[in-house]
Amino acid sequence: MRAMVFGADALEEIEVETVDHARRLRGPDRTLWLNIDGIGDEAVLRGLADAFGLHALALEDVVNSGQRPKVDEYDGHIYVVAHMALPGDETLGTEQFSLFLGDDFVLTFQEGHPGDCFESVRDRLRRNSGRIRRGGACYFAYALLDAVVDAWFPVLDRYGAALHILEEEVLARPHVSQMLRIRRVKWELLTMLRAVMPLRDVFTTLMREGNGLVRPETRIFLRDCHDHAVRIVEEAETYREIDASLMELYHSSVSNRMNEVMKFLTVVSAIFIPLTFVAGVYGMNFEYMPELKWEFGYPASLGFMVSAAVSMVAYFRYRGWFGRTDQTGEGRGLRAQLLDEEG
Repeated sequence: MRAMVFGADALEEIEVETVDHARRLRGPDRTLWLNIDGIGDEAVLRGLADAFGLHALALEDVVNSGQRPKVDEYDGHIYVVAHMALPGDETLGTEQFSLFLGDDFVLTFQEGHPGDCFESVRDRLRRNSGRIRRGGACYFAYALLDAVVDAWFPVLDRYGAALHILEEEVLARPHVSQMLRIRRVKWELLTMLRAVMPLRDVFTTLMREGNGLVRPETRIFLRDCHDHAVRIVEEAETYREIDASLMELYHSSVSNRMNEVMKFLTVVSAIFIPLTFVAGVYGMNFEYMPELKWEFGYPASLGFMVSAAVSMVAYFRYRGWFGRTDQTGEGRGLRAQLLDEEG
């Protein structure tokens, strides 16, 4: 447990060892932020519930991770559940974040994963930036929720860059590993949507008139959080559509490469058909075949075979079935055609 006790002109950071110590930190004209890492100590949780008057149902939601983001109003405090993104480069990690808002305190519970998204809030408290020390507990709760929402924007940027790279790789050379990455991005975007989409209702509830713990001047800031959540949901939905189109592009690229391979093999087979025919004719064991006794029969047959092969290759190239084609684009690769269309 770590506490930050602050007022308009003072700030104190304290390592809290006991529940009684945390209880004594409350006082007039100051706000207590008590952050608890880990939800496994039942005695500590019950002690905090008694010290701050937390409802038993809300405490059950704290220890049962995987809750849907929501807001519950109780006598004397508000309970908020959200999910924040954990720092990471490869996969999406999330952590349940629980917040209790009272008149003079804000209690936050994290599951205990290393790192969080609140360092900017701590820096603002230390620098006494803006109104964060003067806005009371409700404004500070807004600052924490705003940090939770804004932490999803770098995640969105990471997925946007990953989808762009995947598109280039799929167009250049499709591989089964790309399909697995596309599916992974799909499910991680779904995880993001499940975490962020309900936040719109959370902020709508907090902005509602008649909520005594949220000051009217704080509601306009909550509206900004609501707008950010809506924007994240819209961009995530857009990336989901791009991801689905990438899967279709992958299958199209694989089919196109297969068609190119089959076309090449067909052309090669067609070239060798007359050669095989000539070789087969002169491989028969008939006695009366005029060319067998001819002095120039062997070079003539070889010359015919070479000329037939060259003529067929030239004809196939002219029709655009083999090698580089004309400007119509017939027979060209999928990547080249798409690049021309974009240009």
